[in-house]
Amino acid sequence: MSYYIEEQIQQHNDALLNQVNRLIIGERTGYIEQYGEGEQTRYRTSTKKLVDSTVKSHLAGKKTVGCFYIGNSSKFLCFDIDENDPAIPKQMLQLLKETGFMPQDLHVEFSGLKGWHIWLFFEEPVPISKLVSFGKYIIGQLGTKGKKIELRPEQKEKSRAIKLPFAIHRKTMIRTTFIQHDLQPMEDTVQYFLNIQPIHKEHFSILNQIVENAPVPEDTVTLGRSTKQTSKASKPISSPVAEADELKSTTLSVVAQNLLHNGIPVRDAADTKGRHHYQFLIALYYKEQGFSESETIQKVTAWALNEKKMNRSQSSQQEIKQDVKTDVHHIYVKDKKFFATRAKEVVFYEEDIQAMEEILDPVLQQTAWAILILGRMYHEDGQIHFSIRQLEKMTGISRNTVHRRVKALIKSGMLELIEKGSYKKEKSLASLYKIPALLNQNMEESFTVFVQSSTWNEIYQEVLVQLYKYYMMLNMKQEKAQ
Repeated sequence: MSYYIEEQIQQHNDALLNQVNRLIIGERTGYIEQYGEGEQTRYRTSTKKLVDSTVKSHLAGKKTVGCFYIGNSSKFLCFDIDENDPAIPKQMLQLLKETGFMPQDLHVEFSGLKGWHIWLFFEEPVPISKLVSFGKYIIGQLGTKGKKIELRPEQKEKSRAIKLPFAIHRKTMIRTTFIQHDLQPMEDTVQYFLNIQPIHKEHFSILNQIVENAPVPEDTVTLGRSTKQTSKASKPISSPVAEADELKSTTLSVVAQNLLHNGIPVRDAADTKGRHHYQFLIALYYKEQGFSESETIQKVTAWALNEKKMNRSQSSQQEIKQDVKTDVHHIYVKDKKFFATRAKEVVFYEEDIQAMEEILDPVLQQTAWAILILGRMYHEDGQIHFSIRQLEKMTGISRNTVHRRVKALIKSGMLELIEKGSYKKEKSLASLYKIPALLNQNMEESFTVFVQSSTWNEIYQEVLVQLYKYYMMLNMKQEKAQ
């Protein structure tokens, strides 16, 4: 395997150089070099320019060098795990996925000694302050296991450099290589690195907002009086133009809804987010509502052009139309997920369970639960878009069977059809429904589910498990009262 990797590196030397330059190398006026061997291994900082020939020597194994960053920004974030405990990188990968990263966004590298690097690469440089804030949050979730993890970059200024991938670790003379998420070797680690696609900067920005507003639950299910009216994350924004700090304090599904109604928020001098950032958020929102790519382009374009009309955007109409088309296509072709709409906190009520208990047909009850879960996560004034396909993915029940059950729920009055969608192959539009039960929020007993899953079926199963736990605790409470 070692001979094969060396052969692949030699064969793809130019392509590897281009990919290292694209994904990693920032500041070139200086670099670090590891030298010596075994216990005599040391580091030194060179004031020479980091040129391509030096990087090629690194890839060839003749040198072991590392780079610095781009001023106060970086093309990547790396978690440097200096501990020979495989549970740590596995747990960190799981945390990052639960935060909202796709598996293909997370790249694990064996360090060549006793630990691992977990890399995140970005299409455009991200401010180091944001990367450090995000990285420290993730490390903090590991508790004591996070003590042997360092960030690269680790601080806004004078952050230490990091070794480039495929380095020969001079202490062991072992080459660092990318490996699978289960920490097993890859069949072709070189080709894997060449195929890496960086994360869209706006996607990281959105995920970072989720982390900034993430709750720290003491338990998975919280019992007690409803906090929905006083929760900072659920606070309605009623001003004609929402203030930027108010948007930062809400869950991102609410942010998207307020952007649609109120437009881009008033920004202070320190806020560098513009139309592009917010339109990316809205596009993700529409995608998760079940709209097709062409429908989303149409809707986001209309919103962005209105922002120009209201003097909240300085771009030309042509720039807006092209930006929207590019953003939306990127979201759909990469299947980007709007994890914020799957709010970390989803509030249910005792009356929800009571209403479901009255449905005797098990298939009808499964369908009703799926609709209620979507409603509690996404609704606005009791109304929500969803498609039969979404219910099918959540429940695993056939589309035709789900369709018949939805008709039955409409007939029973649990569901009201406001606007029928279309389901043509190239232009689909989810139907708009009203669920009166969603407006029932004045009950004393409420409970909060913290949703961590990402697929429709996983969300459905996760919420039902927590609802069952609450149901059992509720029964035990009633039995004790008797």
